[in-house]
Amino acid sequence: MILPKRHNFFLTWKVSIDTMQKKQKGDHPSHKALTGKIRKAIEALQTGKVAFFDPTVIAADLLNLDCGIEDVPEILAELLGDVVPDHYAGTRPPQRSYEEALGESELYAFKIDSKRVGCQIYFKFSLIDDYLWVVSFHEDKAK
Repeated sequence: MILPKRHNFFLTWKVSIDTMQKKQKGDHPSHKALTGKIRKAIEALQTGKVAFFDPTVIAADLLNLDCGIEDVPEILAELLGDVVPDHYAGTRPPQRSYEEALGESELYAFKIDSKRVGCQIYFKFSLIDDYLWVVSFHEDKAK
């Protein structure tokens, strides 16, 4: 079936607008947004509002670093104190959690060298209701 020209124009216009909107959304998170997330993560850590999404997985990864789960807040404080938006290792826009417990919250991943542990750490977190949810915490495997 051949559509009249006005329909073809509308279809072309609609696809172009949708494509442009996706490109604009893909530019996030900005440096300012990442700085805000880092600041909120530090605030949550300082007030003891830290939770581990899957403590057994994180504990297993920590064994490879010769650390215990009780060491994570101190190491995380070091990392969050040193991390800057340029250390962001997540997707643009940020990946959304598919885990029911985290809802569809955004996940923020960073890679940074840890002086205390002696290697590059990959950590991923989400912020939900003023809580810092640690989703991933291990040596960066993508070197």
